[in-house]
Amino acid sequence: MKENIHKILFIFLLCCFILLFDDYYALGKFYFYFLIVITFYDMIKYRRISLLTVWNSAFLFIILSEVFSIKFGISNTKLPSLKFLTIANNFIILGYISKLNKQKFTLTSYKIEKSKTNKLAPVTLVSLGIFYFYSRIESALRQLAIGRVGVNMINEKSYFTSSISSLIGLILPALIAYYFVIIKERKLIVPFIFSSPIFFILFINGTRFPLLFSFIGFILVAEAKAFTYINLKKYLVLGGALFLLLMASLTMKKIRATGNTSEVISIFSNTTGNNDLPTIFAKNASPEGVIDMTSLMFKYFETNDHKYGTSSSFLLYFWIPRVVWPDKPTMLGHWLIRNFRGGFSSGHSASFGFAGELYSDFGLFSLLFIFFIGRLLKVGEDFKNWALSTNGYVTVLGAMVFPYVFFFVRSPITATINFLGILLFYFLIKRLILKR
Repeated sequence: MKENIHKILFIFLLCCFILLFDDYYALGKFYFYFLIVITFYDMIKYRRISLLTVWNSAFLFIILSEVFSIKFGISNTKLPSLKFLTIANNFIILGYISKLNKQKFTLTSYKIEKSKTNKLAPVTLVSLGIFYFYSRIESALRQLAIGRVGVNMINEKSYFTSSISSLIGLILPALIAYYFVIIKERKLIVPFIFSSPIFFILFINGTRFPLLFSFIGFILVAEAKAFTYINLKKYLVLGGALFLLLMASLTMKKIRATGNTSEVISIFSNTTGNNDLPTIFAKNASPEGVIDMTSLMFKYFETNDHKYGTSSSFLLYFWIPRVVWPDKPTMLGHWLIRNFRGGFSSGHSASFGFAGELYSDFGLFSLLFIFFIGRLLKVGEDFKNWALSTNGYVTVLGAMVFPYVFFFVRSPITATINFLGILLFYFLIKRLILKR
């Protein structure tokens, strides 16, 4: 308890210290090294990867990397936005470390037994894999040939079929890993072979986040026991897997832009002449322009009223088709950018990060809600630890919490919509492959 009080006081002092910065780049660099230190400290001391570590890694990878990216440039006009986002991230940490009591499901001695599957389980999983492959292969090959920009100009298959297959691609590798590794006790190579067509489609499609979402769930289910306590050997294996994902991500950047993969991929070279760690990291990260979009949001709400819940409430009615409700409101990332900039396709939207919708609704009072997101993150931590320690079907859900948290940092509403879809398939496939 004493240790946590010291941590809470430290985070409050850190927020005050952040307010004193008058240089955009200096604040970014300071917070970069702060998150690096606490992330490695947490992993080394507790020998596990917590959801807070996942969250801070996503903040580094998606948001803070923008400070050091030549694509977005360095401008002190974005300093207030960076201050707000770093303080908001501190409130996530505050919420997480202030939640001391574990949830009841982690205190019970009840253990879920290894699930029993029916005879049609492998047929069901393979059939879903075939459906996914054949529903996505045409679009993926077109993507490989002409790049994402070209594909966006061509009409694709029905929205319903595309949405179903997309959700299957996110959860099916984890289900395949559960069936072969936990139920049938086969080696990792077996589910990997069955899942490789899905990974192949996601890779050549040039969309990095779905590939990471799908692959992370697969690995976490296959190595569920290993992630409850990680030694040096497991860290090295994990580091190798992350390196391969990094190389895949860099290749996919080229596919996404033009479809050209002939250029040599380099991790450490850059054209700015600056070879410090944050710049190298940013070159290989995925800055989404969240700081830039937050600046636009601040500018908009200087002269307009906040939304008082209507922005975040999109989660309550996202499922209603526009055919039924033509005037259905759009998400913050869709409508706000069109107030300041043009040239966007009809489906384009920007990322406003984990604080965007809440700020648009409540302004600076959004920090209170962000604090409670941190507390919910700790609840998710307790559930994840419990789920991964069982041999039950719930292991799959425990693994999918990791990518959900990672992508929540980028776009909470989109990540939650995807996770709700995953939950639907989680329960549906459970009825199809498990004995009742």
